[in-house]
Amino acid sequence: MINKLISWIKKPENIILLVIFSAITIMGIIDGNLIIIIKVYAGIALFSVFIVLILYLKSKFW
Repeated sequence: MINKLISWIKKPENIILLVIFSAITIMGIIDGNLIIIIKVYAGIALFSVFIVLILYLKSKFW
């Protein structure tokens, strides 16, 4: 489990993702507005589900 986590963290795209999430979280905490954090995380989650759905449909029907 630890090895999988370490290998996931070492990928450059995941490091960038962690930096972006950390920046959004820090900005939301500094502003004292948790709604910003919730909206951004929900938007990112919905966007990722949409992208995965598109890739799944592409691989299934293409």
